Amino acid sequence: MSEQIILALEAELAAHQARLAVIRIRLAEYGIDAPKSLLIDRDEACAAIARLTAELRARGVPVDDTPGVDAAAPAAAPATAPQIGQAEIASIISLPGANFAGAQGIQITGVQLGPRPPRQPPEDEPAE
Repeated sequence: MSEQIILALEAELAAHQARLAVIRIRLAEYGIDAPKSLLIDRDEACAAIARLTAELRARGVPVDDTPGVDAAAPAAAPATAPQIGQAEIASIISLPGANFAGAQGIQITGVQLGPRPPRQPPEDEPAE
């Protein structure tokens, strides 16, 4: 039974190492524009490799270190984005009639902070 467990752990370790190799290639292809989901996948694979390496070593099985993975301590869980409430969002962004109740994962781009410059009427429109 113990031999079967060790074989299963080694197979799982090999699968995560192969997955990490593919993720690293994709990260290199994306460069600095890599999607966050890919970074999270990398962190999860490293954590799984560290966990499996530690478990196998605890059972007396010699395991080579995977480059770029600290086997001494499993990787920390990926950091979550800071959470802010509706009142704080409303204090940052003033949108008439906006309702952020229950909103999650809001991404806002192209927002200008600070006072809005006065609107200039088009040349063919009379000034107000």
